[in-house]
Amino acid sequence: MLCIFSYAHWLCICLLEKCLFMSFDRFLMGCFFLARPSKSNPGDFTLSVRRNGAVTHIKNQNTSDYCDLYGGEKFATLTELVQYYMEHHGQLQEKNGDVIELKYPLNCADPTSEKWFHGHLSGKEAEKLLTDKTKYGSFLVRDSQSHPGDFVLSVCTGDDKGESNDGESKVTHVMHDSLSGTEI
Repeated sequence: MLCIFSYAHWLCICLLEKCLFMSFDRFLMGCFFLARPSKSNPGDFTLSVRRNGAVTHIKNQNTSDYCDLYGGEKFATLTELVQYYMEHHGQLQEKNGDVIELKYPLNCADPTSEKWFHGHLSGKEAEKLLTDKTKYGSFLVRDSQSHPGDFVLSVCTGDDKGESNDGESKVTHVMHDSLSGTEI
């Protein structure tokens, strides 16, 4: 699996911190890469590839239907896109024709393929989805709409019966702060 740079504890904190756990000389040789949320297009991803002593950033479009490199071949998931370009050397190129190789992923879990990860979902949509299930403890993780790049944990809560005082299921939202690594 490749590392999705994000803001939850189960994901990588940042490229520089990850480098502390490997030989820095080996890292400088290049072809290491990771995927992270795009800063310029919330909801999309960017592949950051270390090569030739510098970092190249490759934008990835991520819709609810597919993931691609803005006009390239379409893939069901970001993981499939990365796997394809790791296996098909020479297919990923800069505009000037220089080949970009994806050789060494910085490893950690990819939450986007988990059934509990719902990506682009509003708080109201999460509440509807969770209250339709009406099971105490049901949860999902979604992208924060108010703080792009952060994640929100939405949980069906309530009293012992899974309901609030008015008989309705209740949903609690907890956002994870991308900078401090804490809940807010």
